[in-house]
This record gives sequence, structure tokens and C-alpha cells, in this order.
Amino acid sequence: MNVDINKMRNTAKLARLIFDDSELEALRGDFDTILDYMDIVSKFDSKPIESKSVHRSTPLREDRSDESLQIEDALQNAPDSDSNYFRVPQVIEN
Repeated sequence: MNVDINKMRNTAKLARLIFDDSELEALRGDFDTILDYMDIVSKFDSKPIESKSVHRSTPLREDRSDESLQIEDALQNAPDSDSNYFRVPQVIEN
């Protein structure tokens, strides 16, 4: 399938991508290849097939609300805490 440069420009615009004409020309071959594969895949019979899902042998427990930990108990084994919060090392650099 041969895609013309105007369709490439329109596709790039819809995807909010900016390419100059030389870049679009370079991508045109890849785009043609992708569309050719899509044509091949569309010819396969895609009627629904029987599901092969896995069934659990044991049921999941019923959801229930339990009493929450007290803040003091939750922070008891924390290596570092501040007031009511866990302190952790900074992982994002400024």
C-alpha cells in the first residue's frame, strides 16, 4: 500500500506530532509496511473462540471492614518518623 505524503501529514497532525517533509518521507516506508501487515491480519477469521480462562478452586474471602491500626502502633517499628508520618529518604532530585 502506498501512502501519499498528505496522508502522512494528516496522520502526524492527528497524533500531534511534528515532522518535516524529509522525516515524513523516511517514515513513509515503515507506515506502508505496518498497513500491509494490518491488511494481512484483517483477512484472518476472528470469530470468537471458547474462553480458556482459569477458574479459582478456592473462593475469595468476603470483604469486611476491620479496626485500623492506631498511629502509634503503625509507627512503632518505623526507622524514622515525624509526628504522624513515616519518614523516607528523598528519591526525586530537584
